Parts: sequence; C-alpha cells; structure tokens
Amino acid sequence: MSYGQSSMVSDSLNKRGINIRTSHVDSLTSIQSRLGKYFIGSRKLPTREVLDRLSCTDSTAFNIFAKGRQEQKSGGILAFVGAGITTVGVFVALGELIASGFSDEESSNNGVTILALGGGLTVSGLVVFVTGKNKKDKAVNLYNKTLDIKKRSYSWYVKPSTNRIAVGLKF
Repeated sequence: MSYGQSSMVSDSLNKRGINIRTSHVDSLTSIQSRLGKYFIGSRKLPTREVLDRLSCTDSTAFNIFAKGRQEQKSGGILAFVGAGITTVGVFVALGELIASGFSDEESSNNGVTILALGGGLTVSGLVVFVTGKNKKDKAVNLYNKTLDIKKRSYSWYVKPSTNRIAVGLKF
C-alpha cells in the first residue's frame, strides 16, 4: 500500500442503514505554495507530508514532485561547488594581478579561467535548482486540479423504498 491509501476509502452508513463505500477525496484539501514552502491553510507541510498527499491522488504528480526535489538538491550542490570554485578563482586572479604589478613578465590568466568556470557552474546550478522548484510547483498544481476534478466529478446515492431500491449517479 502506498502513502495514504488507507485513509482514502472507508465504509459509511447512510440514513437508512445501507452500507455504502465512499471516497474521502472531499476531506483532502488543496496545497498552497509560498516562497518554495508548502502550506495547507497556515500550517507548513513537511516534504514527506506533501509527498504523502500527492501519492494519495495522483502518481504522476508524485513522480514530478520527486524529480523536482532531486533536481533542486542537485542544483543546490552544483551552485555551491561553483561558488567555491568562483571564490578560489577570485583569489588566484587577485594573486596574479598583484604578481604582475611587481614584475615585467606577462602573467597567465589562470585566475580568470577558474573564475569563469566557477561562475558557469554556479549559474548552471541555479538554473537546475529553479527548474526543480518549478517542477515541484507544477506537481502541486496538478494535485490541486486533480482534487477539484474529483470533488465535482461524481456522487452516487441509494434510495430504498417499500417496493424497490433506486441507485443514482450525479455528475
């Protein structure tokens, strides 16, 4: 059983005591995204709970969110490494600049090369990070749309009378 499936379906009794199996999609609420954090009302949701809720309604949204989460982690690591290399490049370039001021020899551009490499990694990491965040937001929006469709898509009822039982389906 995947995340949350046990809370999705339960048995209930209607007014006449007939056992009806119903879906509790109406009890699920939509998730709001603010500044990369996810909320239901004013309560902040941990990532585990967001994944749990997504898995309850739509495996596609769950997979998109998980991929976005992984991209965010990878992008953050790449940007962090790039920032470190950029810092090293700044110090090497400053050292080369100072050394070239005291000698007549032509200095190498190793510092500038390292600086450019680090800057490129940092920018690439930030792009991957933002792409991952957008995927997570897309997954949450898909989840919310799925909830809206399921909430209004159908309902059914049973009406027993003295000589018959009527079963109805409302869209």
